[in-house]
Amino acid sequence: MSEKYRGLRGVDITTGSHIFNPEQSFHLAHELKRAGHDVQIEAYPTLDRRVIRHIRTLGNKLGIGLPIPPGVTEEDVRRWQDKYPNAKVNRIHLPFSYNDRELWWLVVDPKTEPKARIHHLAWIFFIGAAQNLKGVWLAQKLADQNVGLTMHTNVVEGFAKTGTLEDIKKTVPFILAENGMPYRSPVLKNVNAISDPRTIAQQIITKYELTGMLLGIDHLTAQGAQIKNILSDKIVVDVVHAIHLANPAHGAIGPDDESYKHVLKKIAQTEFKTPVRAALDHAPLNIPFQEEIMQVGRTIDWIMETQK
Repeated sequence: MSEKYRGLRGVDITTGSHIFNPEQSFHLAHELKRAGHDVQIEAYPTLDRRVIRHIRTLGNKLGIGLPIPPGVTEEDVRRWQDKYPNAKVNRIHLPFSYNDRELWWLVVDPKTEPKARIHHLAWIFFIGAAQNLKGVWLAQKLADQNVGLTMHTNVVEGFAKTGTLEDIKKTVPFILAENGMPYRSPVLKNVNAISDPRTIAQQIITKYELTGMLLGIDHLTAQGAQIKNILSDKIVVDVVHAIHLANPAHGAIGPDDESYKHVLKKIAQTEFKTPVRAALDHAPLNIPFQEEIMQVGRTIDWIMETQK
């Protein structure tokens, strides 16, 4: 009989909370570790395109802090880890779109809301498409740290269709498929295979022999999904390796978040096949750094207290 692991075994952070200054995520992880929290990092491989770098540099010279993220490379990660030795990376989250066609489709699709259209346009320049392989190469170069990959299912499908997925699987220790928001993808036509955890477990993870699932509870709550039902589905639960936590608008959750208490309680009651860690995948908090350390620390304490 295989061992069961009830509830969460830890809470991590993503560089999404410091997308315009990813070094700050390493500093935060370092400080949280010093405070006794077992925190790791899921990093987004933002690009440092030459034109963007020049615009950012010009803005700095003019005293204007432009909201333009720097790139995240192996050299950056190792430099930040030298500076903040408690900061450990466990996953690289690949871009949300597989190729440039899919990137632009999210912008021009008439069903895309105007606000989302602007968001997707920014990501074209800031993170690009997964097919650029920057995120894959970053994980491979950090092999000494056992760094794996998170992929949305349309990205998995894109790599599978070109035969690249099998090559990637041989070079990273694990690949987790994440459920996202439903949309019409030119790469993966089945919308349920993009957003529905059960379909993803059966048609993506099993089909392509992936390590497991990163369950995006943030995306599910945004769709009004019943988390209790999803975490009662053995087909889903048996493949979950990690969980993303944020409110439906990708804001931070915290001890005063009544809407999340029932979610955490259900997670605490769930028996997984592997030790499952959550990751706080929220947008930048835009508060002083010392205050952020205390706020995130309190949130982690609160989450782990609910798991007892």
